[in-house]
Amino acid sequence: MTDTIEQVGMPLSPVRIIFHSVCRQRALIDLYYQIITIRAFIENPILDLVVFMEPCPDGDEVDWSILANELRDDRVHFYLEGDTLEAPPKDTLVLKMKVGLIAIRKFSVTAPGTLTDDGHICLVVDDGNCDGDGLPPQDALDLSETLGDGLVRLDDFVDGLGARRIGALEERSGQRLHEFRLLLRNSHSNRLFWNNRYEMNPALGSGIGSRGIYKYLKQLLLLRNIPIGEVSVLDFGCGDLEVLRELEIENYTGVDVSEEAIQRASRSRPDWTFVHGSILEAEVDPADVVLCFEVVIHCPSPTEFEALIHRICSKAKKRVIISGYDFPIRLGEMTFFHRSLVDTLAEMPGFTPPTKLASYHDLSVYCMDRLDSGLLPPCPLTTQDMLTSVLVQNDWVADMQRGHTVMAKRIRDLVDGRTSQLQKPIAKLVETQRQLDERISTKMGMELAESRNVVDRLRNELTESHKDMDRLRNELTESHKDLDRLHNELTISGDKVRTLRDELRAANNKLARLTQTVSWKVTQPLRSLRKLTRTKK
Repeated sequence: MTDTIEQVGMPLSPVRIIFHSVCRQRALIDLYYQIITIRAFIENPILDLVVFMEPCPDGDEVDWSILANELRDDRVHFYLEGDTLEAPPKDTLVLKMKVGLIAIRKFSVTAPGTLTDDGHICLVVDDGNCDGDGLPPQDALDLSETLGDGLVRLDDFVDGLGARRIGALEERSGQRLHEFRLLLRNSHSNRLFWNNRYEMNPALGSGIGSRGIYKYLKQLLLLRNIPIGEVSVLDFGCGDLEVLRELEIENYTGVDVSEEAIQRASRSRPDWTFVHGSILEAEVDPADVVLCFEVVIHCPSPTEFEALIHRICSKAKKRVIISGYDFPIRLGEMTFFHRSLVDTLAEMPGFTPPTKLASYHDLSVYCMDRLDSGLLPPCPLTTQDMLTSVLVQNDWVADMQRGHTVMAKRIRDLVDGRTSQLQKPIAKLVETQRQLDERISTKMGMELAESRNVVDRLRNELTESHKDMDRLRNELTESHKDLDRLHNELTISGDKVRTLRDELRAANNKLARLTQTVSWKVTQPLRSLRKLTRTKK
């Protein structure tokens, strides 16, 4: 990249980069990765990165302090419209962004040349459809060959959902590619990524781990392992609340680093409490049960991983339910493995050994109780539970939730001191439990009966197939015997043919000798007579 920068007249001296951007939500993560990528490909030492924001035309203003906090770089300075921006000194690289960099497919430079009159290198970034405020396309000079793809096509490194792509770097050296991969992993911002995800793709939201069958497996797991009654629940990394919003929990607190996730969760359950912040910094009270699903896998460093585990366990008064990796897997740019989760949990003082509740999508879910919690042992999901969750309908899950609500209310009535009605509530609870068990058994029995019918049908088909194979084997054996018999007959016939051929040859020889003898006997008198005649003459 050094040579390509020198081609546009840029000396290898400290430079000051100015970004000129429009204030919009999507520009946050765009600009974040633009700055990171510029750092990776510009060889010059960078003095300052100045970001000058224009108001968004549609009024979709954003809080740029989020970006400043995530960059954590005192060389980055932000200016809003109306602020005084001093004229940049010479040798300054000015990038003026009129649209989000993700959507850009063309970079252009001012027509007068690569070096402006005041000595600045001024690159005007545009999508080729200027509205008069920027450069018209006919006056633009294409930089695709001057600067090279490394600097010109920064959009190749970020897709529409904020995920990074590095396919454009495949032709570069292996060492440079490896360094850039590490840069992207180390620079990953959970806050910006999840804000962008919930804004741009709410259907996917918290990810596949909270959708489809994984959602119902987690709901079943929580219904079995969150104690019934007046318990408090603290959920680190609550996300969009897709899994828990249908559960009946009175005292719930959700924590998430994404502002967008907190807003969506608050609209979903306004009766619950939500706190915006990271797990390590959020000010929350301890709770009876602490949940943390698919959070520690996004910790970029071993130190932060250990700190998160200690923080999560310290906030649990009775029980911790947490998910993570037990072994190294193929990791992306936002997932990390530092140490086996079960080994880390086993070292937490004051807790029982971790119990594995379930496994899904390369993740393991563990439960640990305080030694003095007084809770019943954790209830793991069995293989039958996993298969049943695949087969059942959503209304069965809703029935389980309603049953959970009924039992919770009965127990609260008992705690309130309604001892005079003790037998009746207990009877109702027992009957409710019996009905739930009966419905579950009936549903599972039907599925099991259907499975047995399928197995019987397959077994019968397999038996018929075996019979057909035996019949074919017998026919093949008979065919082999016929072939052997025909082979023997053919051998005998061949022997006979050879014998007849020998006899015919002998007969021919005998006939030849006989013919010779007869010929001699017939011609001898004639020769004698001819000789006698010649003598008389």
